[in-house]
Amino acid sequence: MKNERLLDKLNLLDDKYINEVKLGSKKRKTVNWLIRFGALAACICLMITGLNLFLFIPFKTSVPDVSQYKNSEYFPFIEKINSLNAKEPKYKNNFDKITSTLASTGGVFDKGGIGGGASNDISFDTSFAPGNGSYDEDYNEITDNQVSGVTEGDIIKRSDKYIYYLSGGVLRAYSILGADSEMVCELYLSHVETKNEYGKEELINLDTNNSEMYLSKDCKTITIIGDTINTKIISLDVSNPASITLKNYVSIEGGYQTSRVADGKLLVVTSKYYNDIDFSKEETFVPSVSYDNETQTMLVPMDKIACADKITNKHHTVVSLLDVNTLDLSGCASFFSFTNDVYITNNAIYASNTYYEDFKDISLRHRSVTEISCISYGDEGFSVKGTVKVDGYLKDRYSFDEYEGILRVVTTTRVSTVQHNAFYDEKYSKPIEPNGTSASLYCIDIDKWEIVASVEKFAPLGESVRSVRFDKNYAYVCTAVELTDPVFFFDLSDLTNITYKETGNIEGFSTSLINLGNGYLLGIGRGDDWSTVKVEVYREGEDKVESVCSYVIEHASYDKNYKSYYVNRDECMFGFGYDGYKTNNRYEGCHYVLLKFVSSELLELVNTPIDASPNNMRSVYIDGYLYIFGLNDFKVVKI
Repeated sequence: MKNERLLDKLNLLDDKYINEVKLGSKKRKTVNWLIRFGALAACICLMITGLNLFLFIPFKTSVPDVSQYKNSEYFPFIEKINSLNAKEPKYKNNFDKITSTLASTGGVFDKGGIGGGASNDISFDTSFAPGNGSYDEDYNEITDNQVSGVTEGDIIKRSDKYIYYLSGGVLRAYSILGADSEMVCELYLSHVETKNEYGKEELINLDTNNSEMYLSKDCKTITIIGDTINTKIISLDVSNPASITLKNYVSIEGGYQTSRVADGKLLVVTSKYYNDIDFSKEETFVPSVSYDNETQTMLVPMDKIACADKITNKHHTVVSLLDVNTLDLSGCASFFSFTNDVYITNNAIYASNTYYEDFKDISLRHRSVTEISCISYGDEGFSVKGTVKVDGYLKDRYSFDEYEGILRVVTTTRVSTVQHNAFYDEKYSKPIEPNGTSASLYCIDIDKWEIVASVEKFAPLGESVRSVRFDKNYAYVCTAVELTDPVFFFDLSDLTNITYKETGNIEGFSTSLINLGNGYLLGIGRGDDWSTVKVEVYREGEDKVESVCSYVIEHASYDKNYKSYYVNRDECMFGFGYDGYKTNNRYEGCHYVLLKFVSSELLELVNTPIDASPNNMRSVYIDGYLYIFGLNDFKVVKI
């Protein structure tokens, strides 16, 4: 019995051991399963993370290595503009690449969209040609040029015998005979032909909507400049209007912007934008000028390129220097990443580049900044001179003026906040500059390229510059908020003590200011509403600028191009065209107006309808008669 009980106990021990072993095995299996599950989950998470990284990490923009071009003349320029040539990836990331590929091949992903996918003689009208006679003529300037001694191109020029008018692709000449004046010849630019490099006659095709001209000092040559894809320049022999011939022809790469004639030199400003830059091909990033009937090409040399410090685009403003008589090309230069609106003096060209710059202490705030660069020109060609930065942006070329070695500029300053954050107001002890616009005047020494004097933010907050006019030691500035403006008068004779006066708020604002002489200033612009044209005369008083008189046309529009105005300071006359509407919205048509300032009053001498638009109206007063020109009209009015 005892043995049986002993055996039973042993059996029980074995069973207990076996059960414990089985239970331990189960626990180990559970732990192993949890470990395996965790490892699997971790692997899945890593795979998902990796997949997300693979699919959604943005592709980087790559900047090419340009060291292979170090032997190029243009390598300094290449290094500077290389960031503009950075290659954007075709796809945002791998997910975009895969879905785009599937969509393009008809896969299961569809990104939307509609559709399934896949001789030099010129032909002209001679019916008005005068008989042979003496053709000795004296030149008379009509255009009110910005800089003395620098002539601007226009659509009207004259001698003492003929007035030449260019509009709608037609050059017309008119005799100066008062009431007996008539058109004496008519030339269609579309008929002008030249011989190409193969000796075959072909049309030059000047752009009829963007062309202007010059008349030579001996009155025997007219030079016309316009563009199609490129800028075309032709010179015509007009010594005898009955037999006009083509003298010379030049083509310049880029669209025509403006030009000047100074001391026998013709400066032509063109514009060229480059999309795809290939540094192995200089013509894809360096502008060129063609000559000898486009058989020869000149690239702008490296040392003649003024490159902006802050590059914002791939745009060249090109200046070509030609002999005004022969059109022989003597050189070319370029402003890279600057505007086309240039200011040209007797020996220099100025261009500007405006961009936003962040405040150094407040990253959420930024101000407008303008970089001004200069290229000089002369008998030795072009030379890049210097650069300077000022706050704000310039309205137009009339915001520039160089006088006695000092460049004066007027800007509209602008301060903007992307997002207000009170932290900055508390952190920085100096006052936070308020948002909005104002106006500033800067005087720059062009030898040192330093700002030597300034009057900053002289206009009330919110005002912007509407017009500027300089006159030696004086400057006139009109600023405005909507339809109220002050006009400021600056005395710049002492740069250590610049003083100014203002009119206070006056209804309307002037888009152009004109010095009439004898202390009087004339402005043309808007009146008390946007449909009113107002001409106003100002003068400097003892303690303020005073409004003397005004002339108002209601329900009318006018042209803001300064060249469309006739300014005769000797006679105190001002002429312009307007497009008028009656109060009942009945169209009144285009008129030309001539005003005369007499004894503190603007007198209306002429107000006559003319078949034209304000931008192509021109006039000139000669010996008691006003000659008025429009696109399809010509009138002579006795004053």
